[in-house]
Amino acid sequence: MNEETSPKDISIAQAISFMRSNRPLRAEELCRDYLSKNPGCTEHLRLLSHALMKQNRLTEAEEKLRFAISLSPNYPQLHEDLGSVFAMQSRFDEAIPELETAIQLQPALPLAHKKLGQALAAVGRGKEADEEFQRYIDSDPNREAVIKAADLLNEEKTEEAMDALRAVLKSKPDDVNAMRYLALAYRQADKNLQDAEALLRSAVQQAPDFIPAWFDLGSLLSMRDKRMEAIAAYEKVVELDPENAAAWGGLGSAYAVAMYPDKSAEAYAKSVALKPDVPNVLMGQAHVLKTLGDQSGCS
Repeated sequence: MNEETSPKDISIAQAISFMRSNRPLRAEELCRDYLSKNPGCTEHLRLLSHALMKQNRLTEAEEKLRFAISLSPNYPQLHEDLGSVFAMQSRFDEAIPELETAIQLQPALPLAHKKLGQALAAVGRGKEADEEFQRYIDSDPNREAVIKAADLLNEEKTEEAMDALRAVLKSKPDDVNAMRYLALAYRQADKNLQDAEALLRSAVQQAPDFIPAWFDLGSLLSMRDKRMEAIAAYEKVVELDPENAAAWGGLGSAYAVAMYPDKSAEAYAKSVALKPDVPNVLMGQAHVLKTLGDQSGCS
C-alpha cells in the first residue's frame, strides 16, 4: 500500500484477502470495525454481507444488503447480491425482481444473467430462463467454448475436447472452468493424471469456493491413493456445501480406505440421510459398519 491509500481502501483490500483465503469471520470482524466508525459505507456493507453469506447467516446478510440498498439504490451489485441471498433460501419469486433490477442498472453483469436464469427455471419460466442462460454464455466466447468442450466429453470425443480446452487456457490461463474440464478429459482418457491433479489444484487455489473442482480433486486423489489429501478435499466440499450427499459418500470412502472406520461410518450416515438410494454408498456403509461390529466383538 502506498502512502496515499486511504484507510477505507486498506480495510477493503484486507477483507477481500480474508474472503479469498476462506476466512469469512475475520473479514466480518474487519468490516464491522470499519462500519462502527463509518456506518454508511456501502462497500463495507456489501463485503460484510458476503462474509455472512459464506457463514450461511443469510438473514443477517439480507438485513445488511437491504440497508445498503436504502443508501445506494442504484448500486447494481447490491441488488444482485440480495437476489443471491433470496435464491440461496429458495425464495425465487423475491430473487427474480432483484436480479432484474441489477441487470437493468448494469446489463453487463454476466453472473446476474446466470442467476436470473436459475431463478426463472426454478419457478417454471423455462423459455425466459433459456434466454438469460444464453446471454450469460454469449457474454464470454471462452465460456461458450468450454460448454462445447463439455458436450464433446459427454460424447466421448476426448481428444477434440482436450484441444478445445487447451485453446481456451492459451487465451485465458486463469479460466477455472476450462481447467476443471481439461482435468476431467485427462481422467476420462486415463492419462496425464498428474497434470489433471495440478489443474484442479490450480483451479481451487484461484477459486477457493469452486465446489465441483474440490469434489473432482477429492475423487482424483482417492483414485491416486493419496488418502489424506483426498480426505482434506472432500472435507472442503462438505464445509462449503453441507448437503452434498455425494461428497459425504466420497468422504466416507476415503476415511474407510485410510482406516478411520468411525469417521467413515459418520460420513456415510450423513450421505445416506441426504440421499438414501445410492448403491455404492450403501455398500460402503454396510462394509464399514461390519468392520466396526467385528471390532466391537473382539473387544
